[in-house]
Parts: sequence; structure tokens; C-alpha cells
Amino acid sequence: MLFFLGFLQSKAQEISLPFRHYSIEHGLANSDVYEIIRDNKGYLWLATDYGLSRFDGLNFKNYYTENGLADNSLTALGQRGDTLYISCYRKGIQRMVNGVFEKTLCVASKNQAYIRTSKDSVYAFRQTNLFDNLQMVHTLNAKQLYQNYPQNSVLYASNRSSKRDFFSLNLNNYDLYRNGVFYRHLPSSLKGAVLYGIDQTPEGELLFGSAGKYFMIDKNDKLKTFNSKLLATFKKIDIILKDKKGRIWYRDMFGQAVVEINGRQLSINQLLNIDEGVAIRHIFYDENNGNIWVATGGKGVFCFYNDFIENYSLSNADISNKVNALDTDDQNRLWIGVQEGFFYLDKGKLLPHKIDFDWKLGKTIKKSYDNFILGYTNQSGNVGVIYEKKYLGKTIIYTTPPHEFIDENHILLNNYRLIEKKNHHWYLSGTNLPANTNYAKYSKIFADKEPTDAYINVRAFKNKITYAYLQQNDTTWVGSSKGLLCLIWSKDRKMANEIIPFPKSLILAGGITKIKRDREGNIVILSDKGLAILKNNQLFFEGNLYRNQKVLGANCIEFDDKNRIWIGTNQGLMFFDEKKTLHFNNKNGLVSSEINALKFDKINNQMWVGTNDGLSKIDLITLEKTSFFAPTLAIAGVSNLLGTFFKLSDNLRFSPDQNYLAFHLSVSDYTSPETIKYEYILDRNAWNKGDSTLILPAVSSGRHSIFFRVKNDNSEWSTVQKLDFEIVRPLYQNWLFWLVISLAFIGIVYWGFENARQKQLSQQQLKRQILSLKEQGMASMMNPHFIFNALNAIQYYINTNDLLLVNEYLSKFGKLIRLNLESVFNNSIILKDELSFIDLYLSVEKLRFNEKFTYRFEVAPNIQTEKILLPPMFIQPFIENALIHGILPASTPREIVLKISLKPNDILEIIIQDNGIGMKASAKNKKSTHTSRSMDIINQRIALMNEENNQNSITFEGNNQQGNKVIINLKTTFGHKP
Repeated sequence: MLFFLGFLQSKAQEISLPFRHYSIEHGLANSDVYEIIRDNKGYLWLATDYGLSRFDGLNFKNYYTENGLADNSLTALGQRGDTLYISCYRKGIQRMVNGVFEKTLCVASKNQAYIRTSKDSVYAFRQTNLFDNLQMVHTLNAKQLYQNYPQNSVLYASNRSSKRDFFSLNLNNYDLYRNGVFYRHLPSSLKGAVLYGIDQTPEGELLFGSAGKYFMIDKNDKLKTFNSKLLATFKKIDIILKDKKGRIWYRDMFGQAVVEINGRQLSINQLLNIDEGVAIRHIFYDENNGNIWVATGGKGVFCFYNDFIENYSLSNADISNKVNALDTDDQNRLWIGVQEGFFYLDKGKLLPHKIDFDWKLGKTIKKSYDNFILGYTNQSGNVGVIYEKKYLGKTIIYTTPPHEFIDENHILLNNYRLIEKKNHHWYLSGTNLPANTNYAKYSKIFADKEPTDAYINVRAFKNKITYAYLQQNDTTWVGSSKGLLCLIWSKDRKMANEIIPFPKSLILAGGITKIKRDREGNIVILSDKGLAILKNNQLFFEGNLYRNQKVLGANCIEFDDKNRIWIGTNQGLMFFDEKKTLHFNNKNGLVSSEINALKFDKINNQMWVGTNDGLSKIDLITLEKTSFFAPTLAIAGVSNLLGTFFKLSDNLRFSPDQNYLAFHLSVSDYTSPETIKYEYILDRNAWNKGDSTLILPAVSSGRHSIFFRVKNDNSEWSTVQKLDFEIVRPLYQNWLFWLVISLAFIGIVYWGFENARQKQLSQQQLKRQILSLKEQGMASMMNPHFIFNALNAIQYYINTNDLLLVNEYLSKFGKLIRLNLESVFNNSIILKDELSFIDLYLSVEKLRFNEKFTYRFEVAPNIQTEKILLPPMFIQPFIENALIHGILPASTPREIVLKISLKPNDILEIIIQDNGIGMKASAKNKKSTHTSRSMDIINQRIALMNEENNQNSITFEGNNQQGNKVIINLKTTFGHKP
């Protein structure tokens, strides 16, 4: 919200009151304003010539016909409860209930110029005459009843925000009624007077505005009449108010307005620096903060605030506004040091202090002993000058600042030069103070008469620039550019020892700008690094943060009658009370924020403030009565990134993509709106700085609580406002979502794995089937040579009539063929049956080859041959190879041994060992084109079995000369005979 501070610049007056100005440029609906009221929520409502404005101290919200207003030309307002009554001049009276305009007018009669509301009734006045055409709107059970107001009565309304009192005066007997109940009987001496406006003060006084004068009835019914030449020009005083400072504000029905301050009648137009022809349409007293609001015709509205401050512009006297120094003399006249020298206020008039020579810049003022010292800065550089003269019946000493009276006869100048008064003359002391105490040739500087030697050039001592002095008995505290120093003087004041009192202090090591003693004898020191306080010459406090206020850029110190500290800085004035700290600047009443000088007027209990732009005066009695209310805070709304506003509720929820949130705050502050500070907490973390619109760009999902508070420079924190809301968790942050995703993932992985496993099993099954068919084919097609040779042997035995061998051979051969045929249709066989098959096979071959070999089986005792399963025809091919390629080619009988044992981890070890001709001789006899199909099939079977369990293997061992060994390891499979 834009606004500006205005101060009086009129040549006719020196005084001004701090005010703010609001017009159409600052958001007001129209600068022609007829009436101002304040509702029970703290908002100000302004009826303008083009629209209705609501103001919270920071922003205007305007309503026009397009928003539901019946007519844009408004003349009056009334308020009761949550209902606002609006006089639409060309239409009638319209109601706004809880912020919503009613479409039907409650008074369909135009030209209603005044609305007065009481506890039970709303009264509307036509413009023609206050006493004629009076109409009352009475609301009862939502029904509107109209009736004429009783004749011979006058109705008054208070223009105070805190009162809804309405008075009616019976003109026959002058009985005064408040809200329909008898209140007081007015003095008989008042009978016959025409009364237009009324005000009831908190002290029980009654003020009545009349024609050309006003009356005051105190609580004891004593009547006082007030008139003046200016009041005589007021025809009808219809608004009259008395504020808490005792100032009386009144206006004439035709637009003139005046405020009385300490008996002086000041034009409100001049205070506002507007033309006298601008009509003052309304004056409203907001007692909540002591502000006076003034509505004008064409210039907007003005707010007089912080009524304990009065401002003065020195430019009215054609002098510069920058104030360098302030002090009061023994007659309590205020002396002011400015660019042009020194001036003083005497009985409200600003008078110049003239001297006999041209010294321009008035720099310092000080009372010391019986002397009043004025310090100048001249154009001669580093010069020590002193001049003494009687003025206004007192001795005034003129010198170049800074300076310090050591006693009535010695002054210490800013270059560490000692000026001594001797025989009514001032002399420059020795040139090497403090080591040499001899006088310097008695160089005369100034005497009681006109100066003979106007300037005496001197050389700076010890390269220190001094800014401040404080004399305490025999000690001079010196503030210099190199820190705080202490000079301990000899009794004759001719010699001083310089010491650094607090060498370890960081604050006192900087440039010292001010040293001052409070009313309890404590010494307060300002430096460019902060503040230090000495108690009993001991360092009591030091730092740049004093009572939570930064003390930097400080220029001056003062103490009031309660020994409270006032510090002037380049950023404003700080006031330290035991219970609170206040801060004043050009944003809340002072004429400027750059404070150069302070002076407490103990007689009038006022603090004078010298600034870069004039004088301000703070009335401490009024200040102590002032309550600095915290701004009124409300959460106006919440919007998202797209600017969509959401309705506030107890169950405020946002979707996951709406986590960019803007929180809009509504703050009412009519005293220090520019100094409002905002803070917030999200989910009970630490307080953070905020703004009127707080943007949180990425709020995490879940439930949240956000807290807001505000304050201005001088108030406490407001009531904390809380808002609960929830950002709905996105689907990917929901545990159920992840559970489903996890289960789906596991399902997919399991499906893939199972699918691959099933595919692999299918492939293995297919391989097994193919291999099984091969085995079955091989088993069903036993070696043709074996069968052919077996049949030849049978034929041979028949031809030789060896029938016994024929029968035995045929019997074994038949069993072998039968076992072979049975194994064709099975995928596994028990070890016992496999051994029987091999035994039968070897016995048949042994008969066929006339006992050319022997064989034996070595089966470990722990092997249960009837339970162990293995593939059929698995061992027989190795037995056949040993027989065909190792045993039969030998010239002598040989042996085949089959060993079976059980190794750890249920590994079945099968060893086929022979002592035949060996691998080398067998390779020579073997046909190069022969391929062992049975061995290929066995290797495939081993590879297939290892896909399920990689513990199966075949190993061949032997030497090239004699014998071979085959070692077979099979993972044991247990079962029963198929």
C-alpha cells in the first residue's frame, strides 16, 4: 500500500501534526469522500462519490455497481452488527450483510444524506433539513418497519469508533436521552440554543456544537461557552470531538474545520497543507489507536496519528531545518543550533540569537556551572577560540566545539588545548599539555570587550580527534576517534594524566560519539560499535544490542524524569522503558528519521527531538497513556500456482500437484503500517520472516499446520493465527501403492522366472524324452553282433549235440532279452535290477566266449540296492566296452570288476575296472570309422542330469599298457521299482 507522510509547510504556522494521506492514487475508490466509519472487525469503510472503499490500513478494497452496489454515488454510512447501511444518493439505502449486497433497497427513497444507527434502530435523514423528513428503519425479526421520528426532538450520533451511543434531545424540556433511555437534564441556561453536534468524552464531559460557538458541560453540570473570531464564522458545528490529549476538533456543516491545541485554533486545512477552499466533509475519531480521520471533498482522506507527537518546521522562519543541538536555559527556553547559528523559542515564538561576528554553524549547546556555552564550527580549520558575553541577563560563552568545562576557570578544547580564565581574560595554556604546564606567552584570545585577536592557530595534540567530553570531579572522560580516554587532573588543573580505562573493551575501543550521565550518576557512552554503561566507574554493560534493539549509528542520548533512556540514531529514535522498547521514525510520526539532538523538558514533561528536517516534540504524558495495539491479523485465503483461491475450512486438502501454495494475510494497522513485520512457523519449527503473501513453493505431502503472527515497531506480537491443511500424498508415496507395485513386481519376476523355469523344464523334459527314446532304441536294438554271435553259439552247441549248454544259453539269453525289453519302457531302474541285468549279460558273454574272462561285483554293505534309482542301461555300455575292447583282444583270461560305494552327500560312486590290453592297444584295434552311440548318449544324459544337479561326472583312468578304469559319480535318487 502506498502512502506518504505530510508535514506543515505553511508560512503562517510553525506547528504540524503527523498525518498520512490516502487518495485515488493510493487505491481509494474516489478522492471525494463523504463519511468514514469503522466496523466491528476493525475495517474502515469510506463512502465516496464513486464507489465504496474498505480499508485495513494497508490496502483498499473497492465496490462498485458491477460488484452489486445499487449506485456509485454514496453520501453516508451506518453500521450495526454485521450489517452495513449505505446511502446511495440517487437510489436509497442499501444493506450489505456479511460482505454481500442485498439486491432490494431497504429504503427506496433517494437523497438520504445521513444515517445514524443505534442499538435497535437505523435512522435515515434526507438532505433538505436535519429536522424534517426524518425516517427510521427499525429491524425486528427480519421485518422492516418504517415510522416517523417524534417531532420536537433532535437526534445526534457519536463520531467515535468505540461508542455506538445515540442521543436524542427533547427540545421542549431539554432532556437528553441516550439509546432511548433518559441520560441527563441539560442546564436551563442552554435552552434556546440550537445544537447541531454532540460528543461525550470518557471523562463524562458533553460537548455541543452550535452556531458560531460550542458548549462544554462537565460531569458536575457546569456549562462553559467557547467562542472566538474564527468560531464566529462557523454557522453550524455539526461534528465536535475531544481526543485523549485534550485537543478539540470541530467542523462547520459547510466544510470549515479547526482543531484547538492548547487554546490555539489551527485550521485543519493548513495542518494538512491543502487549500482552504477544500471542504472537510467528515471527522472521525478512531479511539482504538487515537487516530483522527478527516474526509475531504476532492483531496481524499487524511489520518492524524500518534497524537503524542507534534512537528515543527524551521523553514517557516527562513532557516534550515537541520537541527544540530538542543538545550534549555534556566528559563526553560529551548535553544536550537542550526546552520545559521542559534535560535531559541520564547513563548511560542522562534527568535534568532545574534552575535557580533560572523560565526555560522551552531554545533553544540551546554550548560556548565553558571555559564551557557554555545559551540560553533567556523571556517578556520583547527582553531581554538573563546568569547564571553552577557546576554539575556546571563553569561554566555562562545567557543569552538567540542569542549568541556573542567571548572569555572578552565575549558578543554577539542584539540586537547587548555583554555584558562585569569583576571577576566581567557588564555591559551602551555603548548605541550600535559607534560609542560607553563603558559604560552600570555596570548590573549578574547576578553570581555570586542575581540582583538580573532583567531589563534594551534596544532592538534596527539593526533586524536575528540567528539565528546564529560567532567566528573577531577576526571574528564574523553570520547575520541581512538576510543574512550580518561584524564586525571591535578588540583591546579594545569596537568592531567591520560589513561585508557577499559583496554579490553571492544565497544569502547571505537570512535566515541557521546558521553552523558543519567539521573542516578551512571555514565552512558555511545560509540560507532555500540553502547556501554558505567556504574560506579565500572563497566556494567557493553554491546550493540540493548534490550533486543540494535544500537548502531547513534548520535545522542537523553534521560527523562524517570531516568528512561532515549537514544537518537540515523534510523530513528529509540525509547527504553523497563517494560517496553519503542522506536519512532518518519514512518510513524517524526519529521525525520535522522536524529541529531535530544532535550528533555522536565517542566512540561516533553522530549524535544532535533532532526535533519526540523523539530519534533513528544508529549510523555500522552505517550504513557497510549496503547500500541498489535495489528489485527486474519488469514484471507490460500491460492495455488495458477492463482486459484481455495475456500478456507477445517478440512483443507490439496492434491499432490497443488503443493505450490500462497497464503494471503489480511492485516489491519492504521498507525504504523509501513513497519509491520510478518513471521510464520510451518509445523512448529522456528519462527521465520515472512510477508503479507507467503509463498511456499514445494510443500511436502502429509498434514501440516502453519502459524502466523505480525507486529509493528512498537507493538507486541499479534494473536497467532493457525491454519491446518493437508497435501494428499501422491500415489507413489502411498504404502499401499508400493505394496501393490512390489507384489506386481514380485509376480512379474516370479512369472518370468517360472516361465523360464517351465521353459527350461520343458526343454529338459524334451531332452529326456529324446534321450529316453534313444536309450529305448538302443536297448531295443542290442548289439547285432552280440545277438548274431549268440545265435551262432547256440547253433554250434546244437550241431555238437551239446544240448545241455544249448538249454542254459537259451535260458540266459531269453532272460536278457526280456530284461532289455522291460527297460525300454522305463526312465529309471533300481540298482538291484541293473546289477541283475549286467550279471546276466556277463554270464551270457562268458558262455559265448568259453570262459575267457571272469567278473565280480563289489557292492558296499550300506547300499540299499532295492531303493536306489538310476537310468536304465547306464552301466552296461561301460561293461560292454571293457569286455569288447579290453578283455576279448587279450591272449590270456582277464577280469572285469564292478565296484559300487556311497560317498558323502549321497553321491553314488560306480567303478568299472578291467585288466585288459589297455587304451593304446585298444585304440589300434578300433576301426577309425566306428562311433560309440551308447557313449554319446551317456554323455548327453550326464549333461542333462547336471542341469538339475551339478554333481554327476564320468572319469576315465588307466595306462596305455594294461587295464582301464571308469569312475562314475551320480547324485543318488531314492525310490521304488517302477
